[in-house]
Amino acid sequence: MLYSKLSNDIADQCRLVGLPVESVDVVPSQRDDLGHFQINSAMTLAKTLRRPPREIAGQIVSALAKINYLTNLRVDGPGFVNLSLTPDYLTRALDTLVTDPRQGVPDLGRSRGMVLLDYGGPNVAKAMHVGHLRSAIIGDTLRRLALFLGYSVLADVHLGDWGLPMGIVLGELLDRDPRLATMDPQAIAAEWLTPTIDDLNELYPAGSAKCQSDAGLMTRARALTARLQAGDASLLAMWRRIVAVSVAASEQDFARLNVHFDLWHGESRAHDRLTSLIASARQQGIAEMSEGALVIRLPEADGTEDIPPLILEKSQGGVMYAGTDLATIADRVETLAPDSILYVVDQRQHLHFEQCSEPPSASA
Repeated sequence: MLYSKLSNDIADQCRLVGLPVESVDVVPSQRDDLGHFQINSAMTLAKTLRRPPREIAGQIVSALAKINYLTNLRVDGPGFVNLSLTPDYLTRALDTLVTDPRQGVPDLGRSRGMVLLDYGGPNVAKAMHVGHLRSAIIGDTLRRLALFLGYSVLADVHLGDWGLPMGIVLGELLDRDPRLATMDPQAIAAEWLTPTIDDLNELYPAGSAKCQSDAGLMTRARALTARLQAGDASLLAMWRRIVAVSVAASEQDFARLNVHFDLWHGESRAHDRLTSLIASARQQGIAEMSEGALVIRLPEADGTEDIPPLILEKSQGGVMYAGTDLATIADRVETLAPDSILYVVDQRQHLHFEQCSEPPSASA
């Protein structure tokens, strides 16, 4: 607020004496002994006005002398204008800030547009780790700042609920309770005793360890993931119950942290849109088959190295989060119409976002 008023008052006075105000900039002083602020514009204006820079600087000083809260106005060196704020003015300005609940930030309502924030990202049936804590705290801080500054905000937790971990958990559940393989989907939804969140936290590590040591079990997990994504009724019934348990636990954890989300959407929300996105990519010749998978080839990064292809669909028919992220963006743009989307993620996601943001290569 203080700097904005100073800039506006300086512009008004320079305009009155015929100086091009767009070329007169005030900046914090680089030397505290010379003043609070400085104007270095005289040297630049000397070329356009064809006058000595110190003469122009003197004209600026004369113009600014009419601003009653400025002091120590003078020209130094080849044409630098140095200036300070009077102690009384600084005291009044600080008193105003102290008593203002918004600390000088204007209340613009919700006039700055809508921001969608993607942060948190817990995975269904898996315990959150410190990375989720970090993104949740940073993301919620950005949410509060954006609201304070006058943006409309939607915060989406974006659950990891649709990838290979689901196939691993479902496989482990089927091993522990073989009845599930033959139970009617309605019976699963109504009668199955859903594991608790503590049980789920134990299921994934156990199932993952088995899949890492047994290629056959990993193949089964991938096949179960593909069946789930293709709409297998029994697997969907199990999955819905698992998601409900995981969401309830995550809501409690985030509530303890005072972290807020407006939307509890998951990767799965974008699945139907991904189907149409894949069809469109095929039709436009953007996607191609490679070693049994459907991929989009990408150009070289900075002209030095190839970016790995973005995999839209794996060889067994399942989809990965690169594809669901693209479909999620399309869904958000169409259904929510945000002015911007911000992601709070680990630096290790750099390649993923590079893949999702690059246009396809010319050869695709």
